[in-house]
Amino acid sequence: MAFLTSYQNSRSEWSKIFIRGLLWCWLSKIAIFGAEPLPLFVLVGQSNMTGADSAIDPGTPGQKSGDADILFWNRSAYQGIQWENDAQFCPLRIQNSAPYGGQIIGPEFGFARQMQASGKMARMAVVKVSFPSTSMAGEWQSGGFAYKALREEMEQAIGALKQAGERPVVSGFLVHQGISDALHDESMATNYRERLRDFIQRLRSDFAAPETPVVLARENLSPLAKPVFMEIVRDSIVAVADSTTAAAWIDVDDLQRVKGHHFTALSQMEIGRRYAIQMNTLINSPHQAKAIQGSKTP
Repeated sequence: MAFLTSYQNSRSEWSKIFIRGLLWCWLSKIAIFGAEPLPLFVLVGQSNMTGADSAIDPGTPGQKSGDADILFWNRSAYQGIQWENDAQFCPLRIQNSAPYGGQIIGPEFGFARQMQASGKMARMAVVKVSFPSTSMAGEWQSGGFAYKALREEMEQAIGALKQAGERPVVSGFLVHQGISDALHDESMATNYRERLRDFIQRLRSDFAAPETPVVLARENLSPLAKPVFMEIVRDSIVAVADSTTAAAWIDVDDLQRVKGHHFTALSQMEIGRRYAIQMNTLINSPHQAKAIQGSKTP
């Protein structure tokens, strides 16, 4: 009888240990999952990053269920009229733009969906700060209003993610800008290369790590710009991408445009897809894998 009592007590203790072990594993798993980094991509530029005049229509791919896993934060303005300033993350969505005649999209749709399709990023966050008619020579300088706005939005966006229990890690930058630096002033065009190089360095220094991937769009030949200045800017974009660690560029010359130098919604989807292909190439290269793993959590 004493043996039976001892056996029952022993079995009871082992049961407790087993249950505690299961509970510890479960809690550990929750902690690990809760600490999993959330990739955050930063999109910046002027009107073609905004998606100006892209004109959503029935033929444009609409929103899908998977878009709920893409947290989107947007700030856009035009000539002093600010039509969107989210101040919170929403599922990836179409923008409503009075200045550009209704519903528009930028490259974020094609980019995020292609990144998801790669099978490595089921969830991500996208912060887009774009101001049409802005230049590297002015508004995107360190003290310019566009760059100040980017700082403000990043602080708020990262704070919101952390408050929600996320661990955001800035994993890449997309840039679509250049036309405004080729409109009238030769010095703006000739100095564009160094200003763009400085811009990339600031993005990495202020928000990420020294080798966080950057993908640039080589801007199209806008009919509003002086051809010789536009070519200087386009050549500068390629030169900076080719000579900067963890950087690449995409071509947009073959895509359908509207109103001279803006892109249709379907073209914006393709621009985003091309951004993602280059971004994935950078992320998956052995050299860049180390850089991304070392990216700081803001």
